[in-house]
Formats: sequence, C-alpha cells, structure tokens
Amino acid sequence: ILLLRRVLLREPGHPIAHRLLGEALLALRTANSMAAEDVAFRALAAALSQLRVYIIVGAAVGALLLFLALFGLVRRADRTIRSQHRLLVEQSTLAALRQISGAVAHGIRNPVAGIKMAAQLASLELPPEDPLRQNVDDIITEADKLESRILTLLDFAKPFEPKPERCR
Repeated sequence: ILLLRRVLLREPGHPIAHRLLGEALLALRTANSMAAEDVAFRALAAALSQLRVYIIVGAAVGALLLFLALFGLVRRADRTIRSQHRLLVEQSTLAALRQISGAVAHGIRNPVAGIKMAAQLASLELPPEDPLRQNVDDIITEADKLESRILTLLDFAKPFEPKPERCR
C-alpha cells in the first residue's frame, strides 16, 4: 500500500496504481470488518456456550427439585397407606374379636341359663333348713355373675352406635 502511494505521488494520474490502491484499501477494510465480525462471532459463541452451561445446570436443578417433590409425595402416600392398612387390620381384628365374643357369649349364655333355672327349681323344692340350700343359692349367685359377664361380652360384640347429645 505504501509503495502504491509513492507511485501515485510521483505520477498522480497512473491508472493501474490508482486502481490497485483502491482495491488494496477495500481489501484492508473488508479484512478489518471480517476481523471485527470474527471477534463478535467468537463473543457470541462464548455467550452461547455459557448459556448452554446455564441451561444444563438449570435443567439439572429443576430435575432434582422435581425428584425431591415427587419423592416427598410418594413418601407421604406410603405413610398414609401404611396407616390406613394398620387401621384396617385393627378394625378387621376387632370385628373378628366381636364376632367370636358374641358367639362365645351366646354359647355360654344358654347353658348358664339352664343351670340357673335348674338351681332355682331345686331351691323351690328344698326346705329352708336343708344343707344343700346354701349350695343351690351359691349356684344361683354365680350364675347371675356369669350372666353379668356374658352381657358385657354381648355389649362388646355389638357395633358401636354413637348417641349424639346437645352440648351446653
């Protein structure tokens, strides 16, 4: 470029030198422009690369938070299911116990009633001073105690029926 300038200074009308100088300046401007564009392109590429890192980190953090939220939901559901299962087992056990206690109470109640009735008939036929009378009275008393316990078992065997009352 300097050589072309010297030629043009000596011969200002030299057409070839003048044209070559113009093309050289245009090439220099294009090269500078491309270098500037190259710097901008590199800066854009660096920014995109950094953005890619942010996107990957953000996605990883989001996935972790989603996992933790789902894990918490599943854990809470598991606790609820286990609690409901325990409650169901307790209720079914209690229902079976009530059913058995009702069956046992009815199975015992009839023979006790028969023993009590026989003792009461014997008591009616025995004279008041008979030594067996005390034994027969003891049988009747114990039959009454058994009847009371059987009624407790039968009450337990009944399903619970709440009796609402007005509060004061």
